[in-house]
Amino acid sequence: MKPKSQYFFALAIIIILILGSCSPAPVTNTPIPPTSTITFTLTPTNTPSPPIESPTPEIVEYKVSKEAKDFRQSYIPPEALFDGKNGEVSSFVRYLKSLPSEPYNENNLKFIPLTRWNSPGDEEVIVYKSFGTALYSDPSTRPYRREVFGTTTFEGVNYFISPVRYYVEGLEPKDYPFVIAVFPFLNNDEKGTDLLIKYWLEEMNFPAYLTSENDKSLFLNKDYSPLVKRATFNNPNIQKLIDMFVQGDYTSLDGKVLEVKLQKSIFYK
Repeated sequence: MKPKSQYFFALAIIIILILGSCSPAPVTNTPIPPTSTITFTLTPTNTPSPPIESPTPEIVEYKVSKEAKDFRQSYIPPEALFDGKNGEVSSFVRYLKSLPSEPYNENNLKFIPLTRWNSPGDEEVIVYKSFGTALYSDPSTRPYRREVFGTTTFEGVNYFISPVRYYVEGLEPKDYPFVIAVFPFLNNDEKGTDLLIKYWLEEMNFPAYLTSENDKSLFLNKDYSPLVKRATFNNPNIQKLIDMFVQGDYTSLDGKVLEVKLQKSIFYK
């Protein structure tokens, strides 16, 4: 080979070697690490309010007498008999329910059906069927009690107050219903008033409630007692509630104020 040819041949070898050294590096499949997961916890800016509970009505104490002869010493403000709101009983009845009471002997109790009856005085009253036969001459058989006494004055009329507590099977004693029995009396006739109380507690073995506001109230030349009209007969459903009571649901008249008929008669024995 001629010297010039050898020169070009050597030059070509050098160029090939240089180009070979510049070849790209082989591609490898290197795994990409996974993206980290970021968890966000949302914290409320305001703490949720607890459920709203209705406050338990406060028990207001009232002075009551355990003996009927002392009733004048226990004055009950008239508004305490009708200050219940939203279907609640009055503050006086709440207090009565908080008082201890002797348990009933359930084995002795007699449950006699009630009825509405037009008395000889042309008044409609609630009485027990088969009345006039000394139904409840034994106090231990009565599913009701007259335990405390008091008085009040409303629109110039004085009232004797005698709450009647009724036994209801299945209820706790603190939940027994009360009907607030009342009757007006003349403040200047102490002997006559004591006689009426004697009728109420000794002659009448059961309460005979007047059921119509058209009935004439005792001693009053007007339709019904103003206290009872204000406390009870302003309820448009009162006659329905009285019907439920007569049918045996004593809770229907819980806290209601009703005037009682007072009379020495075999009808109410």
